[in-house]
Amino acid sequence: EEESLRKTVNMITGDARGLSMFSDQSFDIVVCNSVIEHVGNWLDMRQAADEARRVGKRGWFQAPAFEFPLEQHFLLPFIHWLADPLQVCIIRLFRPAFKAMSVDDQYMAVYHTRPLTRAQFSALLPDTDRLSERLLFPKSHVAIW
Repeated sequence: EEESLRKTVNMITGDARGLSMFSDQSFDIVVCNSVIEHVGNWLDMRQAADEARRVGKRGWFQAPAFEFPLEQHFLLPFIHWLADPLQVCIIRLFRPAFKAMSVDDQYMAVYHTRPLTRAQFSALLPDTDRLSERLLFPKSHVAIW
């Protein structure tokens, strides 16, 4: 199956923050499902969102909601509402595999897991149709253009 897929799909390794190898509107659709919160800091997220909107005629973005009490990557309640050092300490207590990682890898895992508030998501993707998927609280935010 993988060999068959390789014959029909071009796989490209790149960086969502810099898609200069593609011209404006070069893709019919861009889908970003739970990715934007992993690209780095605010500037990195803004660059990735801008590039996706530049290269995509249409698009669909989804990101976990900061407002949701259960963090969706480490599956611990309220953890993402705390400062990075506290997150690392608490995750170490409840996730043995995390504790086995190097300190550098632990901090990088926390740093690259940034659920977004609705306001942040709206700022990254202005002029899009936005909605929030809810499970009592907003669970994720979606933007469509």
